[in-house]
Amino acid sequence: MDVLNGETSRILAPAAGALAAILENIEFNPEGKNAVVIGSGLLIGEPCIKWLMHKTKKLTVFNKGGIDKKTLKKADLIVTGTGVVDLVKGSDIAKGAVVVDFGYGRKDGKLGGDAHAASVLKKTGFLTPVPGGTGPIVVAMLMKNFLELNQVNA
Repeated sequence: MDVLNGETSRILAPAAGALAAILENIEFNPEGKNAVVIGSGLLIGEPCIKWLMHKTKKLTVFNKGGIDKKTLKKADLIVTGTGVVDLVKGSDIAKGAVVVDFGYGRKDGKLGGDAHAASVLKKTGFLTPVPGGTGPIVVAMLMKNFLELNQVNA
């Protein structure tokens, strides 16, 4: 068992654990905040949604149906994991919003995240880089879960 998508309630799925660790590291408490998760996939979106559900004042989830820019602009926290390069632009977000970008894809032969980094960084206090941002933390959380589960089951 690896808890990739949150099979137990006592151990966070790697993506949710990575999100929790990132927010703790930057001293961002999601309680009482408006959050948006873009993409509700099994490995990234769903675990992050489950973790944020009882922590935030308001949680909105967007999928393939599109993004409501008015809602996105009111978000204190944006978590994205769609793989659609440059989906979120600086003009779409509130000043000071925290953006945690789990997504990555290729555009014009270059690897990029869901957030258009140049424009988002002009508006936000925090954006995880792509590549090299959330991925290594997710892997670390996967290993942590594996070790914890093996200690419990040993």
